[in-house]
Amino acid sequence: MTEAQGVIESARPWRAGGPVNDAHTHVGMAADVRPGSEAEALVQAMDDAGVGRAAIITPSTVNGDNSATFDALRAFPSRFVAIALVNWAGPEPLRAADDAIAAGASGIRFNLVSEPASELLLDGALDRFWCLLAEHGTVVLFHAHPHQLALVGRLAQRHPRLTILVDHLGRPDVAAGPESEDFAALLRLASSPNVSVKTPNSSFFSAAPPPHVDLVPFLEAALRNFGAARVLWGSDWPVCTLGELYSAAISPTDVALASATQAERDAVFGGNFNRIFSYQN
Repeated sequence: MTEAQGVIESARPWRAGGPVNDAHTHVGMAADVRPGSEAEALVQAMDDAGVGRAAIITPSTVNGDNSATFDALRAFPSRFVAIALVNWAGPEPLRAADDAIAAGASGIRFNLVSEPASELLLDGALDRFWCLLAEHGTVVLFHAHPHQLALVGRLAQRHPRLTILVDHLGRPDVAAGPESEDFAALLRLASSPNVSVKTPNSSFFSAAPPPHVDLVPFLEAALRNFGAARVLWGSDWPVCTLGELYSAAISPTDVALASATQAERDAVFGGNFNRIFSYQN
């Protein structure tokens, strides 16, 4: 067994600690599969890896169609929470958000990466929209480029009751390193206590094989700045499986937490998920 394989095999904290939950998965990405089969495949992958629950995020590639996400939630209500897409810049964002929440959404995701007008986040006309999400306790997720994170920070300060979760650790650039200005933009969000972050898709953002040690300094910096209580592990299943096994997606976070307490590990790998998405065991 190679050293990397050994890390992957040991990166299964559910053996010794609390349950593991996955804060970032997708279904409905493949148009040529039987309806519901992706959710079934995800549950099987979770069972094989020892993952208890997962957040299913409607992918941006389906033009705002949340049906696969809600179908999965109805089929496996004890295993999933639903994160829907809403057109916040559309004509009726309040109604769209109401409909998503009524359908069972625990969170709403905004994909700023494909949205050139991200400055609309701070349009006063949307204040009622953000207040509605805060009143419902609906988690607000942002997939954003580093240059868009300052707007997310200003929104967090303007609406401190919003629970905000940033995807993929702000899209780290391993070539630029954790001292780069782009990554500093993410770390500055730590000053807003209502902002938490998710770990990145290891196989996509890393330039190294498992255990993706080039991501470890970014994860360590996030843990220092946000604290273990505001970092959630997410795999990006099924995208993460394009280059490796699902179980390997946890490896760089496991390495970054090597000196952490068991309580801190349990928080990152499961407890923060339960708290942020208001799920009780």
